Amino acid sequence: MKILILIFLNLYSYHAYSSDINLESVRTINGNSGVSDYCLDAVASSDGGILAAGYSSDGFTAYALLLKYNSSGQREWLKTYRDRINGTNSYSKISTDASGNLYVVGGLLDDITGYDILLQKFSSTGDLLWTRIINSISNSSDSPVDFKRDNLGNLLILFNEQENNSHINLVKSDINGNILWHYRLADSISTGTSMSIDSLNNIYISGNRSDGSFSTYACILKIDANGNFRWIRDGDHGSEREYSYSDVKVTSKNEIYVLGNKQFGFYQIMKIIKIDSTGNSLWHNDININLQGRMISKELEADSSGKIYFTGSLIPIVTGIQSFEAYLPGYILGKFSPSGDSVWSRFIFNPDIFSDDDIFMKINNKNNINILCYLRDVKQIGKILKFNADGDSLAAGDFNNDAYGKMSSLALDINGNPVACGEKIQKYNDYDHIVKTYNTNCQANWESKYDSRGFSNDAAGKVLEDLNGNIYVAGYNIRQAILIKYDAAMTEQWKYIVSDSVGYEPYYNFVPSIVLDPSNNIYFATSVKKDSTAYDIKISKIDPSGVNLFSIIIASPANNTAMLRAIATDDNGYLYVSGATDVGFISKYSPSGNRIWVSNYNDFYYYQKIIVKNDTVYFMGDNSIIKYNSDGNQLWVSTFQPNSFVNYFRDFKVDKQNNVIACGSGVVENQSENYIIVKYDNDGNQIWGNYYNGLRNSGDDAKSIAIDSLNNILVSGSAKEFSANYQESITLLKLNPEGDQIWKKIISSPPAGRIMSGIVKLDKYDNVYVSSGSGSYVNFSYLLVKYRSNGDSLWSSVYNHSRFANISSDFLLTKNNDIVMTGKAYGDNTGYDITTLKYSQTVGINTNNSIIVNEYSLSQNFPNPFNPKTIINYVIPSNVKRQTSNVKLIIYNSLGKQITTLVNRKHNPGSYSVEFNGEGLPSGIYFYKIEAGDFVETKRMVLLK
Repeated sequence: MKILILIFLNLYSYHAYSSDINLESVRTINGNSGVSDYCLDAVASSDGGILAAGYSSDGFTAYALLLKYNSSGQREWLKTYRDRINGTNSYSKISTDASGNLYVVGGLLDDITGYDILLQKFSSTGDLLWTRIINSISNSSDSPVDFKRDNLGNLLILFNEQENNSHINLVKSDINGNILWHYRLADSISTGTSMSIDSLNNIYISGNRSDGSFSTYACILKIDANGNFRWIRDGDHGSEREYSYSDVKVTSKNEIYVLGNKQFGFYQIMKIIKIDSTGNSLWHNDININLQGRMISKELEADSSGKIYFTGSLIPIVTGIQSFEAYLPGYILGKFSPSGDSVWSRFIFNPDIFSDDDIFMKINNKNNINILCYLRDVKQIGKILKFNADGDSLAAGDFNNDAYGKMSSLALDINGNPVACGEKIQKYNDYDHIVKTYNTNCQANWESKYDSRGFSNDAAGKVLEDLNGNIYVAGYNIRQAILIKYDAAMTEQWKYIVSDSVGYEPYYNFVPSIVLDPSNNIYFATSVKKDSTAYDIKISKIDPSGVNLFSIIIASPANNTAMLRAIATDDNGYLYVSGATDVGFISKYSPSGNRIWVSNYNDFYYYQKIIVKNDTVYFMGDNSIIKYNSDGNQLWVSTFQPNSFVNYFRDFKVDKQNNVIACGSGVVENQSENYIIVKYDNDGNQIWGNYYNGLRNSGDDAKSIAIDSLNNILVSGSAKEFSANYQESITLLKLNPEGDQIWKKIISSPPAGRIMSGIVKLDKYDNVYVSSGSGSYVNFSYLLVKYRSNGDSLWSSVYNHSRFANISSDFLLTKNNDIVMTGKAYGDNTGYDITTLKYSQTVGINTNNSIIVNEYSLSQNFPNPFNPKTIINYVIPSNVKRQTSNVKLIIYNSLGKQITTLVNRKHNPGSYSVEFNGEGLPSGIYFYKIEAGDFVETKRMVLLK
């Protein structure tokens, strides 16, 4: 086993095709998919409809969302709000007035002031009437907690100001958005949980506060109608500490109740308190059962007769065998009389409540109690429960019984029946906004979902060039696999989409794959879901015009998942596919889609690649290389397992002598992960195996490999090269065919910029290109770096965004030596888009004097048609006397008028290329003519804009 040593040698000559790079075009595709949509609050409208507020977010930005449904569940209108491009906005609470106007409160992210409170008024038809932004004095993250209207119709917003320490804030506004006053509890660290209003418009706020020590204690405070502080009442600080009040309720008779939590030792119980308008306690009761664990207080509600109802969660501590009474997970629902007597209590059993699950309660005008809570099975089902005033169960219904979901709030419609809202998962942690109404028996009247489209997380996986210079990009989002074709000028030709409606399902974030056959047909490989349990492999053969010729479906027996890992084609148009069903497999298909053979292997390799060369199939699977003949017979298998630790390959290549070189990562004792680079001969015998260890002795991973014209080996990967931190750099190695290191390059962004390696590729002059990859955060960029074959740096290119990470996935060097790079970049209010860049490397005249030819030639320009740049190649023969042949290259328009002279000088023998830029010229036919001694030739080209 060889250890790589840093050696810098300049052994080889080079031909520099280009010395600069120019970004010519940027192409973006925004797929018809959505992100997570959340419904946080709903209220009844005066016409019997429902108003719902929430937001849509991809995890980076968000827009606020407001919907109006009629009494039948039909959407009447939809309003969204975003204060700026790629802003972050949300609605969390909603209220209405007698005229049908609606008021919403939410949040807005400002780069200077942090999260601020967003307050808006809409008409009954959804017209935005005004907007107000409320900011705490500390410019911190402000979070709305409660939103109510007082008896005069003014708006009250309770929010917490969260800098290093939180403070309770209360703002009063009139119905025109004018701020009447702003109160802030400044003398202590505090957090508000709810508020309630009495008949004189005094406000009571529940919560907790601290004097700066580690312990907190419950508090309730009173603010009068003019914003003046009246009093604050703290909970007990002793061994049985009241550490938080969760809810406060003022009844129609101006009786004030507070619900909170009390802790003693490792246990926690609930407490209900009745106070008078001066804050004095009239009575208090502990709510306790024989529970080894915690009781967490939730909500208070009052009925028309002044009775008070409470809810809470029961979270037991599991300590092995214990009595059923001590192990009672779920919820508690209870009722107290105004004099403090416990009237009844009910337990709602939920065997899977080991976290603080929410429970919501509303009491209608018949004093029926409506509850929205979780009663989980494996799908986390929400339930609507209905009780009468005596605690008897009347009815029950489902909130979400077909998918994972989350509940956000409970309201009542104009008939006193429940309205539930929240989110329902659609797939892979993305949610749909959901509103569901019920009849008096808790059976669903209607359910409406909102699924955002066009604000999505789109990304590209692969990019290819066909024989005619067209570019294909394979992309995806959670609902679509997308194949895009561009011409050489990067004008979109067509899109082919496998969508959710026909079963597309990106299994484990499967990235669609593409390969070309010799006839310019393209195989587009995706993952599809045929039923509720299984995934299939779907490979579509698409012709150059975008027509699907046929599709191959690879299914797994017994409803197991079929996983595609790699595809390839050979020079005769045969297709090779590898992956796993109930067993691992590699298959060969004819150009018409018929399976010719399949060979199974025992291991379910995660990393797989296929190379087909000279009717021989090379297969890479994790730490093994397998060689097959064209009939699918295994010739040999070689496994790299030099120790008892984990070793795996990421990439491999076959050189001119049919040696196989693979790279990846392997654990070395006392060094953690190292690069591994292994070379096998044509018979599968290991010639050598090398390690490379970054400075930090941790997490080094070789990801991509290339072989130059002299069989030297280029390996790119991510390594930790700094002793002061664990951030990754791109570490690029060049080795000779014997495995000795020629040079090393470290691409980093000190002191702590993380750059993950992407792909290494070579051009025909053995210049080296290396890109950044997934997880790169240097300036949030696509990064591409070019070196000469001797390691000299030529240029680096960065395509970045000031706020969001742009991540490249693949790049190619075109036949014209341009560069096409694809991945994902953040768009304007569209989320991440499939983003493809085209770079030109041509600057002035580039020569290659090592080519020996015996006659003049003028090549057809490429691309043609072009917009606005094209390349013209020509050759001066070697039998011409050096420095005596003057060459002119002239451009004419269709009328024969000379436009420009591109070249007018003497030449040495050799091949030459020059760029013509038609920017500023109209579309049309142009001619270019070469005059070199006695040689004169003219060709036609088309500028098409």
